[in-house]
Amino acid sequence: MYETEVAKEIIDIIMRRLNNQPLNVGKNIIGIDVHLKKLKLLMNTELNKVSVVGIYGVGGAGKTTIAKAICNEISHQYESNSFLRNIKERSKSDILQLQQELLHGILKGKFSRISNIDEGTIMIKRCLSSNRVLVVFDDVDELKQLEYLAEEKDWFESKSTIILTFRDKQGLAQYGANISYEVPKLNKEEAVELFSLWAFKQNLPEEVYKNLSYSIVDYANGLPLCNPLSSNTTI
Repeated sequence: MYETEVAKEIIDIIMRRLNNQPLNVGKNIIGIDVHLKKLKLLMNTELNKVSVVGIYGVGGAGKTTIAKAICNEISHQYESNSFLRNIKERSKSDILQLQQELLHGILKGKFSRISNIDEGTIMIKRCLSSNRVLVVFDDVDELKQLEYLAEEKDWFESKSTIILTFRDKQGLAQYGANISYEVPKLNKEEAVELFSLWAFKQNLPEEVYKNLSYSIVDYANGLPLCNPLSSNTTI
């Protein structure tokens, strides 16, 4: 019996790996492996409780890209997963669409469309409480934006994981985050390497462009999304 259960679990993991569509994290992602290693050391997805992981830092530091990358790494460990982008802006007028996206991910597309927010909230609570899921809420800046999506972590089944990207740590604590990870700015060497990869397709700029490169890096102040050449696809 035990061997049968283990074999079934292995098959389920393999199938989830094959069926999962990875999120696009772009290219030339400086330091992403370090971030993933640190996050995975902090996370224990086998604990018999709901884990709330907070990724926080200043705007442009790369929180969204790191959240996408960790989702790609661990999503196969869950029955289903959902990544909801740009919560701050979309929650102002797009709650019903956000609910439908969340349900689509959790139920793998197997649900009837909801007709109103109240109906969506009831269905979400029922589905979250009966499935081990990984859900990412990206770019949250106040908790009321989650009121109709996942107001409390108690909505979730044990061993589920919630990942939130926030600009400040205080909001994470209010939601009950038990794991917090601050995304630092790039140091000067990393920033120069990032700029050079995009501008010159090599790790370091040639001597003639060195002063210009450092001036641009100083302007960006260690924030990848302030890099004028790489802002669309880097962390």
